[in-house]
Amino acid sequence: MTRFAILASLLVAAHARAQTPVLTPQSEAGFRRLIRLTERGALGADVVDMNVGIEKEHVRIELVMRDGGTRGLVLSRPSSSPSVSRYFHIEPDEGATQDDVVRVGRALDRALQADPYVAGDFFGVASRGAERPMVDEWRDGGWRGVRAALRDRFMAPASLAYTVAVIVALAIGVAGSALLFWLGAP
Repeated sequence: MTRFAILASLLVAAHARAQTPVLTPQSEAGFRRLIRLTERGALGADVVDMNVGIEKEHVRIELVMRDGGTRGLVLSRPSSSPSVSRYFHIEPDEGATQDDVVRVGRALDRALQADPYVAGDFFGVASRGAERPMVDEWRDGGWRGVRAALRDRFMAPASLAYTVAVIVALAIGVAGSALLFWLGAP
């Protein structure tokens, strides 16, 4: 019994340490909407395209300007200070201005309906945020938006480690039940 209590307390401690906020794979759909909004002119006539690089804790955005130049922005988890975006702290980088920060912040708030950060757990499974209505997906992306939303909703967000842990736990439970059955029968 003591070994079980020690093992359980170690798993709980490891789980608590792993609760750092990370960007979810489901946030990719929001960034796709942001790119589509940019292509439709939501950031102004001088911005023609956007490149987005998503990492675990931050996002790099490169605005492609009509004259061929680029401007960079770095998005990170917001701190306690107020920001132009609900979900990100935006820092200008590589030629970007404060006006670019404001434009991207407004477009982000329009494209993302829920916080793209979630606390990752011990097995790499993250809870899903609120999902947008299909009407909004249709309005922002037509058939492509609806198809992407359906794909994102039906994907299982479980990692290999989580799947193996569940299988091992089930195997231990079945083995324990069989052992109790054999030892308990007269």
